[in-house]
Amino acid sequence: MKPLFYILIILLVTASCKKDKYDSNGNGNIPPETPITYTISKPDLVDFKFKAGTYWVYIDSVNNTIDSVSVEGFGFDSLLDEGNYYEYHLFNTISYPSMETTQYAVNPFGVYKGGNGTSNSGQRIYLGNELNYFTNCLSNPVDSMYIYNQYYYDVVRIEVGNDQTENNYKSFYYINSEFGFLRHDMYSGGSLISKRILVDKNIVR
Repeated sequence: MKPLFYILIILLVTASCKKDKYDSNGNGNIPPETPITYTISKPDLVDFKFKAGTYWVYIDSVNNTIDSVSVEGFGFDSLLDEGNYYEYHLFNTISYPSMETTQYAVNPFGVYKGGNGTSNSGQRIYLGNELNYFTNCLSNPVDSMYIYNQYYYDVVRIEVGNDQTENNYKSFYYINSEFGFLRHDMYSGGSLISKRILVDKNIVR
């Protein structure tokens, strides 16, 4: 009987030691996984890493005005979120003659407009060169478009039902990642109130 008794004691001690390795939910005190770093790797999102020296010149065919938008500052870093790192690229633009400033953020999941200095705040206006649906936004590839004096390829049209960055007007952005923002239409109700088309640009990455 004594050998059996000792065997039972050993089994109980072993079981109790194993139990110490688990938390109160029975999930186990497993060492944390190695953090994952999500980089901006999609080629069309990499193209959105615009730097100072970049500018776009637009003509508004509805209001008969011309304005330019230039990148005045940029930066990049990574954000730690839930144990993983997310690369992001920020760039700030200023419009002439209005002197309006806008921040854009690029992260592994898209391009955001009008943020507050973080990597995913503001209105998401671009997700990639494919059909995508996301909150308050519909993205469709339109292949090629003739804008002002040339054809652009791999164009994506993004419809934003209530554009937070444009007084909640309905916006249509036409984007080609190589050159950026090609055209921007805005509607109030059913009326077109602005149609800005690209006439000149200089891209720096």
